[in-house]
Amino acid sequence: MASTTHTRDGPPVDRDRRARLAELLRQFASGRSTNDTYEDRFFAEVFAGRPAAQHDPALFAIWSRSWLLYSDLREHRLVGRYALPAAVRRDVCRWVVFLHTNVPYE
Repeated sequence: MASTTHTRDGPPVDRDRRARLAELLRQFASGRSTNDTYEDRFFAEVFAGRPAAQHDPALFAIWSRSWLLYSDLREHRLVGRYALPAAVRRDVCRWVVFLHTNVPYE
């Protein structure tokens, strides 16, 4: 059962899908999964099954920022020449922490 919190003045907060995205981001940013796996699982597990208007807006906002972290021309992990710079890793950590909150995306 999906755990969606409807905030009084803001958009819905989807706890389950936020948790899934947080895990996908951790796996991808740490080099444990590839860009293709990250993208495929995002659309299959996080963004599927609901009309876009019903989604927690944080989900697409964070995914659209994360898309800038990788090349979609070839499959790769964020290691070696594709490793994230320290400042970008800190940003990804902030996204993950935010995804574990009930704060609506603004």
